[in-house]
Amino acid sequence: MKKILLILMTATVLVSCEDFLLEEPKGKLAGNEILQNSAEGLDLALNGAYVHLTGQNWSSGFNTMAQQSVGMGADDITTNTWDADNMAFDKLSRTNTQGRMDQIWRGCYGAIQSTTLVIANYPSSKDAAINVDPIAGEAHFLRAFSYYWLVRLWGNIPLFETITDYQVDPKTITKSSPAEVYNVIVSDLEMAISKLPNSKRDPGRPNKGSAKALLADVYLTMAGWPLKDNSHLSEAASLASEIMAEKGAYGFDLVADFASLWVNGANSVGSPEEVFAFHFNGAADWTTGSSLYGQSNDLNAGGWTDAFPELYFFNSFPAGARHDATFMTVINGAPWQDHWNGHPGYKKFADASRGWVTSASHMMIRYAHVLLIYAEASARANNTVSAESYAAINAVRLRAGLADLSGLSIQQFIDAVINERKWEFAGEGTTRWFDLIRLEKVAEANANKDPNDHQIVGSTATDNYYLDIPYSETVLMPGLGK
Repeated sequence: MKKILLILMTATVLVSCEDFLLEEPKGKLAGNEILQNSAEGLDLALNGAYVHLTGQNWSSGFNTMAQQSVGMGADDITTNTWDADNMAFDKLSRTNTQGRMDQIWRGCYGAIQSTTLVIANYPSSKDAAINVDPIAGEAHFLRAFSYYWLVRLWGNIPLFETITDYQVDPKTITKSSPAEVYNVIVSDLEMAISKLPNSKRDPGRPNKGSAKALLADVYLTMAGWPLKDNSHLSEAASLASEIMAEKGAYGFDLVADFASLWVNGANSVGSPEEVFAFHFNGAADWTTGSSLYGQSNDLNAGGWTDAFPELYFFNSFPAGARHDATFMTVINGAPWQDHWNGHPGYKKFADASRGWVTSASHMMIRYAHVLLIYAEASARANNTVSAESYAAINAVRLRAGLADLSGLSIQQFIDAVINERKWEFAGEGTTRWFDLIRLEKVAEANANKDPNDHQIVGSTATDNYYLDIPYSETVLMPGLGK
């Protein structure tokens, strides 16, 4: 394991063990002494991680469409002709200076810095009046979540686990392999599971079920490219099964109406479907709201959209309630074919009542993910399709307005689950892109592009799956450019 310093050129500050700047709205400072003597200090440091992940002035994390941009090499999402940055992702021709790429990098490494400080100090906490386990569990969860996004997008990345790692000359920093990064992710999530309670401290925070769900997803991903380690498939299925059996204790379930997830109401903020989500406050300040949803994605409201469905994907999408809730097919009173961009919109991200920013949640893990992780992992691990596997996928299909599946071969069933994930999570973050990477199906998915969509320019082979590390980081740390 490489012990390294991580300096984030534009989003974080270089700190020592004695002087750490928390990038938290109130701008408070907390050194090790404060963290060890006060649970409140630990919580303030943890809040710094959430600030990085939900963004600061839209410059970092997941509060913009950056999470969609980095996955535009998939077949479910495309962009406008004037958006050069998004087009580069869509055509798989992005470079290390590409806009919208470094928001995820900065947000995740900022969160890693904050959570590592918490992880280093909570074992020495002297605040006997407060159980610090929930704070510690969240720190382990958020660090794992951050590394998981980074390793899937960039592959070989900087890795650090202790605050003493900050003492290294940046010119000596090198990258760690995906296998090394996944070891830390798994370890962190095992700690999170042991420390988090069944109930969330607040909406927008993880609980024990959230950590189990993320670890199940990690194990499923580890079975694919690049690690191709099938040894954890049974653990992925087991974790998902535990969540399904204890969904009442964790407060998880499918909501009955898929469309209700995408309106700014009770089912879109803190709903049972939220296994883990980022929450925003668009009413308080435009810098604290989300710009992924809202009027900026609603063509009917005179807005614009930087992300909409690819035509082959849209035309092959099964009819039903989920189709109707996913796509905007009438724009300003006319069929989508008559609109200037020649594409339908993503209805699930459009709501004129929200304005330019919104408080709607970004659901990073939904309960539907848990069901489909179980269905796929169980079939792969056991080389058979159980009644429970059918029940899991059919629950998602029932809500979507589709008929139950039955009588499929193992491979037919696995293919059906992959397709179900494609349709269920259409346009959401990078679910489809990450599936195509782990399954090595980027070329296959892009083989049927409609002539009116952007055509692939870069390679669809595995040598082009990962993004280049942002140029600003390689200037500061030359070892990252190798």
